[in-house]
Amino acid sequence: MSTHILVVDDEVAIHELVAEYLRGRDWTVDVARDGREARALLALHRYDVLLTDLKLPDTDGLDLVRHASRKLPPVPGVVMTGYATVDHVVRALRLGAADFVLKPFKLRDLHALLEAAVVRAQQQRETTSLARAVEFFSAAEVAEDRAAALALTGSLVDTVAAMDGVSYVEIARGGTQLVQLGTRTGEVAEWPLPGAHVLRVSPTTAKVRPYVLAAERALRRGGF
Repeated sequence: MSTHILVVDDEVAIHELVAEYLRGRDWTVDVARDGREARALLALHRYDVLLTDLKLPDTDGLDLVRHASRKLPPVPGVVMTGYATVDHVVRALRLGAADFVLKPFKLRDLHALLEAAVVRAQQQRETTSLARAVEFFSAAEVAEDRAAALALTGSLVDTVAAMDGVSYVEIARGGTQLVQLGTRTGEVAEWPLPGAHVLRVSPTTAKVRPYVLAAERALRRGGF
């Protein structure tokens, strides 16, 4: 796929020269003479890189770089100028500029610089996509483990309740309170029941009181 670039410069000779050179290397090139034209083109197309002059008739090239960097996906911006100070360079980098080039420049050097900016932006997008994928699958795995843990502990509750003669009338999922029941024999039976509330129990139960079990803490730490 051809690399798509937007070149912004009010000097016609400059942007025509750059455009002709890049088109000769199979790049797709759009040109704009000011910030208004550039913003309109940025809204219409998805560019791989932006090359803009620092001084434009209606705006600052750095503001255009910032605008492009906020698009989704962000468009890396390279700033060119015939006069630059350290402050200009620092501000350009802070606003998201991929690089800074001084006029006059050799076209082959500019081409290499633009290609490097495109590659870095692509690598950054791939890294971001990979991180999001890892986060998604990790969350899905945790949800699956929690569901399995709830199913297991639910069956344990039924088993222990049957053994101790405690009858559950209803259990509502979705809460965070865990319970501990005292049996008729005075012994305490504990079982992990994360995410559940005991709404009603049989009169034979000695008492029902809130109790945070180690199972809930383990779930929060990812122990299940």
